[in-house]
Amino acid sequence: MPHINFFIKSIAISALTLSLIGQVSANNSAQERSLESGTSAPQTALGTHRHALEIERASNITIRSQELFPTAGASHFHLKAVLLDANSNTVATARNIRGGNIELNYQAQPGAYTLVVNGNTRSAKREGSDQYILEASL
Repeated sequence: MPHINFFIKSIAISALTLSLIGQVSANNSAQERSLESGTSAPQTALGTHRHALEIERASNITIRSQELFPTAGASHFHLKAVLLDANSNTVATARNIRGGNIELNYQAQPGAYTLVVNGNTRSAKREGSDQYILEASL
């Protein structure tokens, strides 16, 4: 009987753990992060990521992605990005540079913007090879 109780507890703990992992994954893809000047935290290329930007005065903004663990040859992912204004209108589209990376330049007026990055992976040859960072000059 003790083995059965242990088995049932193990199943319950496993189910709870998987449920929490699923919630975290769903929240990460839907969650809007703040983007400021400098380098962002690493992100997985797969899926859609939203980044809020607050521009206080008219300025030229530049945002580039950089593969976290560059390899010789082709990038392991492909990114696309658009910049939306406060009314969800597309005001700029990033261009592709260096394999699957992106670069966006825009003369922004003061206000709230959202950078939407969509990515997919081509392959994952080693751990972390599908991660990127954003370098922003706002």
